[in-house]
Formats: sequence, structure tokens, C-alpha cells
Amino acid sequence: MTLTPISKQRIYMTVVSVILSTMITSPMFTVTANAATTGSGTVPYFPPTPKLSKTQLNTLIGLAMSVPGIQKWSSSGWQYAYTDFSGPTNPAEWTTAIVHLHLPLGKGNPPIQCTASNGSWASVVINLKTLAIQKAEFPVVGMHYSCTNPHNAPVSLGAPVSASGNPNTLASVNPLTAISKPSYVIAEENDVTSNTVIGSWANIYTPSFTSPGVYSNMDNSISLLINQKWTTGDLTQLGWTITTASGCSGTGINSDSADLGYVDTSTNSNYCIYNISTYTYTAGQNMFSQTVCNGGTDYVMQAQYGGTNWSHTTAIPCSTASQDSNDYLNNSVFFENDNTVSSSGWAGDITGTTQASSANEEIGSNIQHWSTSNNQVVYYSNSCTTRNQSNTNIISGSLASNGIAKWTGLSSTQPAC
Repeated sequence: MTLTPISKQRIYMTVVSVILSTMITSPMFTVTANAATTGSGTVPYFPPTPKLSKTQLNTLIGLAMSVPGIQKWSSSGWQYAYTDFSGPTNPAEWTTAIVHLHLPLGKGNPPIQCTASNGSWASVVINLKTLAIQKAEFPVVGMHYSCTNPHNAPVSLGAPVSASGNPNTLASVNPLTAISKPSYVIAEENDVTSNTVIGSWANIYTPSFTSPGVYSNMDNSISLLINQKWTTGDLTQLGWTITTASGCSGTGINSDSADLGYVDTSTNSNYCIYNISTYTYTAGQNMFSQTVCNGGTDYVMQAQYGGTNWSHTTAIPCSTASQDSNDYLNNSVFFENDNTVSSSGWAGDITGTTQASSANEEIGSNIQHWSTSNNQVVYYSNSCTTRNQSNTNIISGSLASNGIAKWTGLSSTQPAC
């Protein structure tokens, strides 16, 4: 089907002329953007990603490395991984850096080795204007972590290939042999099969739920995520997860919690969900979620939620990569059920609407709605040996043509195995 363009360029909710000044003073960082004027359109405005000098970056890394809890987990071996940014939407500016640290397998002296996450992770939220540490996420001695059973969509939906061009490829760090298989209820982005899609986005709605009821009726987690599988073999995901089990070591996903999170195999070399630590799960809000090229050399994952922007730079090159035209299942919005118990138990605890909307994509210089979106279910049976895939009525509506997809039949979701 021929897609009808919405516009020949990105249409911004916020149209601004931005001057990004990234400088260090004593002792504060200043990362600013001019005040925004409000317009209309389909894509929120995100300021350019700050370019930190070596001195600035070393200052942030030094602060992150000094967190006592991080040193308690391991007194040596930590490495700098990358920095994400967040800040208010109005005025649009980056006020916070989220510094991520990685303790690779076999390094340092941690109490456990977490193979699922390729080691241990930590993140430190730092105010760019005051250099105050606002929050830190790190593994805690005595806590249980999911070290052999991470969030693992591509394992079930299609075997991934190694991420090209990255120093830590998936094939070298994670054999993915001892991983359970979730079930999925999928709203597909079928346009990828006949177009070169260079980015997509949607609104992911955070539903209300009963607590602690939902946790007591699950044995793992449920998630609603927008996914992009790339020609590099990498996977990116953005959305929410509600879990009764802890996530991978140091990713900020704790037991009995609801979080906004992301997966990026290109920077993390694993399929674990990482908590977006500047967001707090709030029922009844849309999380605008996109992975696009936005003026830099690599794709960026960006979200807007509760009046706050967030941006993460992947290692997926804008110059050569696009969404994988052979994988419409992992280019989608899907509901993932990692629970092995009956869905009839926890489904009634999801009291709000589980839905996605405003699905768009970028093809060439055009932004357009998804033109076709089939609703599918994928699950395993016979002791996880038989894969089943079929159309589903668990989803009502469609993400095609700017529609709304609602996961209304959650009690019929197949369990994981």
C-alpha cells in the first residue's frame, strides 16, 4: 500500500530557535535553550543533545564513581558507559545528566556475576547547574536480581544477530540459552516490510492498577513497549513495565514496582529493561516514545512524560541503519507477559486502559501514520517447544491510520513458559 505523507518534514508541537550553550563555570554546568513558543503538530520538541567537553564529562564521571553504594558493590572495575539527559518541556532545556556505569563480567569484586546483563550496572542522576547528586541506582548486597532471565523479546520473536560495529556484541557476551519465553500480544508496524523506515514513535499509556494485588497475582512482569528492530541487529524499546520480580543487576527495576524504561542492545549489549530514573510511573498519562535520527550521527531514543523530556543516544548509525524490513513482529507495539501463572489472576488488577495511540513513522523525508497494522499473538506451548502465532481479538482497534489500539482481553493472554 502506498503511504500518504502527513508532512514532508517533522511537525513540532514546540517550534523554537535553539541556541545550545554548554559550558562549565565554577562549579556549575549551564545547558540551556531559548524559551519556546507553542505551536501544533504531532512530534514534541527536544533540544539538541549537549556536547560535553572532556573536562565536563570527567567531572560527572568522578561524581558518579564516588557514590558509596556503588563502591560497596565493587571497589574496582567500574567503567563509564554513557550519559543520558533529562529536563523540563517548558522551557525546553536539559537540566539533568544521568551517568551510567558498567562493571563488566569478570571485573572488580562484586558479590555476584550477572550474566543476563553482561555484568552489573549503576546510574547516577546529577543536576547540571549545581552538580548535586539527586539519585543513584546501583545493585545492593543481599538483593536478588534476574541474572539468567532478562527481558528478552527478540529471543522469542526471532533470533537476533550480533550488533555490528559495537565493541561488545551480543553474540560474544550472552549465549541466551537459559531464558524463558514470554507471550506477546502485538500491534505490528507492517509498513517496514515494504518501506525503508528510519524511525517511529507512539504514545504509550500508563494504566491504573491495584497495589499490592497485581504483584501478589504475578510471578514475573508485564510490559507495554514500542519496539524497533534495526538492520544492525539491535533492538530498541520504550514503555512501561509492572513487575513483582527484580530486574537485572543495577538497572533500577526493583521487585513490586511500576517503572518507565528502555532497552537498547547497542549500548548495553543485553535485553534488560533499564529504569528511566527521572520518571515516576503515574496512572493515566501518555508516554510519548520515539527512536529517530534527530540531527546527530546516531539514533536517539527520546521520551516525554509528565512534563519532562528524556534523551538517550544509541550506538546505531543514522547514516546506514534503518528498521529491519524482515521483522514486523519486533517493529511494533506489543504487550509482553513474562508471568507463568494464569493471566486471569493479574488481569483484573489492571483497572485502567492498556493502550497505544498516535503511531507514526519516518520514511525518507516524510512523516506519516502507520498505514497497516495487524494484531497478532505469539506464545509457546508443549514445554516451550512449539511456537504459535495467529490473529488475536485481545486487541480492539488498530494503530493504523492514527488509530488507537486497546489491549482489552488481557485475561486471555497466554502465560510464559
